[in-house]
Amino acid sequence: MTRNPLRLILIGVTVLAGTLGGLIILAPAGLYALGLRNVNGRPSPPASCHPTPTDRVLLEHAFRMSQPITVKPLSPWAFVNFILEDDSRDAAAGGVAATSLVAQHYNVQHLKDRRSIAWHLSGAALTIWITRHWSADQVLCAAVDVLRQTPSSRPTPISPD
Repeated sequence: MTRNPLRLILIGVTVLAGTLGGLIILAPAGLYALGLRNVNGRPSPPASCHPTPTDRVLLEHAFRMSQPITVKPLSPWAFVNFILEDDSRDAAAGGVAATSLVAQHYNVQHLKDRRSIAWHLSGAALTIWITRHWSADQVLCAAVDVLRQTPSSRPTPISPD
């Protein structure tokens, strides 16, 4: 019994496309898990804090925002979408920058592997984790604390770009 070679090629292409599609869909979650595995522990949120108007102005100035900074929970897929949109003037961009600053500050002392790719992947993963486990006020208070500890006038947070 002979099979039609065109049919076999079509089946092969379909299987390959399905496999690649599945990998692309699952890649952000896998990279998120891999990034978190490189971080020893997780940061603790500040206890009961509410950012003052002065704190908010400090953050808006530090991240060059013209509107109040908002922090929204991210997923690995939303983070990829955020990177692709690349609108650094959006209030959510300020929230990601503030969260990235907190993640970067924690990662300085808590990474297992310090190579560049591991640093950035772990920073992105921890940024996602913090937005999902901390309140917006906790993120903003922690970012203000980091800014006040930073000797330079302009922080250099991990950019999602």
